[in-house]
Amino acid sequence: MLPDLVADQLRLRPQRWVYRFDDHSPFAYAHGRDFVRAADHTVWAHLSDGDLRSARSGRRIAYAVGDVFYDALTHAPVYYQSPELALPGTPVREGTCGAGGARGEPAPHREPSRTGTT
Repeated sequence: MLPDLVADQLRLRPQRWVYRFDDHSPFAYAHGRDFVRAADHTVWAHLSDGDLRSARSGRRIAYAVGDVFYDALTHAPVYYQSPELALPGTPVREGTCGAGGARGEPAPHREPSRTGTT
């Protein structure tokens, strides 16, 4: 019974953390393609084809370029994933901000997905 409990706990541990770009605080953690808000442990968003979509409405919140999520409307960086497994309370290395320190770089613009049109 104890080995099953330990296995369940290890399986439930988040694999990746998403941090706010502005203050580097942990915001959500990922379980597969679902992102769970750390404040209340509810599913906040889903990752689908590089787009972060609201779990409630399905609306596109942001898009991913490397480890950085850019706002879908303003194209400003809003979240990033830590390049290594990091837990809340673990300081993110100074000078890193997601994909190679994207702060100050112009936000990339993505072409709309053309999947399904042949």
